[in-house]
Amino acid sequence: MTTQFVSEIDSNLIVNDKKETKKSIFGEYERVIIDSLLQTFGLDFIVLDQYGGDVDTIHNLEQVGDNSRMSIKNSETRHKYEARGEYDSHKYHSDKQYIARNREFSKQRKSGGIKDAYTKETLHESHDLDHIISAKSMHDNASVYATSLDPVTLVNSDDNLVPTISSVNRSKGAKSVSQFLSDWESTREMRQTKIEELHNKPVLTDKERKQLKKYEELEKLKPEEVKKLYNKSKQSMTNKLNKDYYTSSKFAKDTTKAALKLGGKMAVKQVIGFVLVEVWFAVKERISFCSGDSLKSFFAEILEGIKEGFFKAKSKYKELISKLKEGLVSGIIASLMTTLTNIVKTLLEGSIKILRHASGALVKAIKILFFEEHNSWQDKIHAILVVLATSASAIAGSLIGNHLAPTLSVIPVVGELLVTFIEVFISGIISCTLIYFIDKWDVAKKIYEFIRQLDINPFGEYVEYMKEQVAMYEAYVAKLLQVDVKTVILETEKYNRILELLEGNNYSMINDQLKNLISEININLPWQGDFSSFMSNKKSKLVFK
Repeated sequence: MTTQFVSEIDSNLIVNDKKETKKSIFGEYERVIIDSLLQTFGLDFIVLDQYGGDVDTIHNLEQVGDNSRMSIKNSETRHKYEARGEYDSHKYHSDKQYIARNREFSKQRKSGGIKDAYTKETLHESHDLDHIISAKSMHDNASVYATSLDPVTLVNSDDNLVPTISSVNRSKGAKSVSQFLSDWESTREMRQTKIEELHNKPVLTDKERKQLKKYEELEKLKPEEVKKLYNKSKQSMTNKLNKDYYTSSKFAKDTTKAALKLGGKMAVKQVIGFVLVEVWFAVKERISFCSGDSLKSFFAEILEGIKEGFFKAKSKYKELISKLKEGLVSGIIASLMTTLTNIVKTLLEGSIKILRHASGALVKAIKILFFEEHNSWQDKIHAILVVLATSASAIAGSLIGNHLAPTLSVIPVVGELLVTFIEVFISGIISCTLIYFIDKWDVAKKIYEFIRQLDINPFGEYVEYMKEQVAMYEAYVAKLLQVDVKTVILETEKYNRILELLEGNNYSMINDQLKNLISEININLPWQGDFSSFMSNKKSKLVFK
């Protein structure tokens, strides 16, 4: 609080006599105190935001282990994750799904050959079965333990198992795809050099022949195919995790609990802040009437002010209840928005079109809220709801389009057009339905009545403030437009010449040229005639105009 007060004090504070000093200091002190109380109440320790929010999301859990600040909030999930044990390769590679899939590929290879997933070469003699997303990374992925899914079953699903040559599979091992491709690229020059050296040898040992085969097989790798398969498998895994976790009772309970907990904290903070403001005003009033000169009487007045402040706050029980409501609602919304944001980071990651719809709707809603004129707040809320409904419809259409695109876009000529048509059609239907619902059941009116009953006015004060800022900005721009640019350039050149002169070493020349510039710029000197003669006269006075 002390640091904040010092940093916020107006540096232009000027006082004259004792009376003005007291008045000025208390006025300035009050400004900073009230601002602090109303903004944070000095009670930030009550509402301490937990890194990543108070509810586990798939997006956050996937960072556990890599991000030291990210933690597991749910105790059951944390216990399962910590009790997972060390990674056991045999456990994952002896699974029934893995064995069955390997036998299926063996049968296909022997009957006519199979395509290597990473090189696109046809395999006839042998193959390895590779986990696109490695079994170890799945074993150490905390998000799996928040679901009812088994990591062994999940990693051994058909869309994560592909055939490839042994050199590639063993080089990849338990590495992540990004690490594997990075290592492959960094050693490429070395491999090509070794291949050339071995080809130039007249006779190769068994060890050298195996080495040559390994390097040549690794050179056949197609990185773009690896990335493509990884992205497809990753999306499939994420969809399974999302579906299981976000539809579970665990997530619903955690979300509700976190929202109510933060809402309760915010409610307490609002109430304590309200009480502190009342106490401050009471103390301020007591100090202003303090006539004694002793510290004892001064502190006695402060104590009486504190008592009066608590009494006044207690008597305003309706306002206290209003603050409780306001804090509760604010906390619940804040918690839900944090959770929703972390979910969206996973569900919509990389979807530029969807983010564009959302950001466009947010900007339009803010414009309606603060700048556009409407007959009433109900009309304003109605306009915002229509914008949000339209945006939500576009997002829903985009999501469905993204889901169908991999299947439909392969259709020659009309594939992409078909995806676009489905997006627009679905967006239009949902948009019309939502707007009909908003109009038919007068949702805007009900929302307005709900806000009014809570006795919350989240807009009025900020609207006036923003209008003042806009007016000031317009006035500034108007003045700026009146500036003669040519004059500014000429004036700037003159001052630059002064700086260049001051950087020179010829002081006699500097003196003469400065006199010329002073005359050119029309600066009124505080003396007349020769400066040395003027200063030697004791009766002379410097007059600054």
